[in-house]
Amino acid sequence: MAKKAAKVKTRMSIRAKRQQGFSLLETLIALAIIASLVSLAAVAVRPSAGPAAVRADANEIAAALRRVRTHAIATGAPADYSLNIATREHEILDKSRSLRRDIDIRATVAERFREDGGVIGIRFYPNGASSGGEISLSAGAAQSVVRVDWMTGRVSTQEARDDT
Repeated sequence: MAKKAAKVKTRMSIRAKRQQGFSLLETLIALAIIASLVSLAAVAVRPSAGPAAVRADANEIAAALRRVRTHAIATGAPADYSLNIATREHEILDKSRSLRRDIDIRATVAERFREDGGVIGIRFYPNGASSGGEISLSAGAAQSVVRVDWMTGRVSTQEARDDT
């Protein structure tokens, strides 16, 4: 009888030890669910566009303009940069990229490079010159301006300060 009680006690203690924690699979599934929820929450509470977002989009546009200018010089043929203000897409050497939708974009370019539907363009020539223009980005008080000099094709960015 004592042997039987010892066997029962041993079996119960083995089962109890097995059920004290979670298996590796259960832990991994729980971590995956938590990671998914955290990523969804991060997207849901994404802050509206601020100075960093405006600056990032201005730098992206400036980099794209410089790439197009370099392409024009390297190939010896004019190259165009285009920006659809309505859809927030800009085209860099036949590749389309999207900008943030919560940033206001305004542009000043030569009339011949302005199309219906809010599409603007800046042309770069093989000698480095360009058609010139200015692209202003803003969100609240944050503002950045991308300028393209028509004579030299130089691309510059500047943060605009609102002193009101």
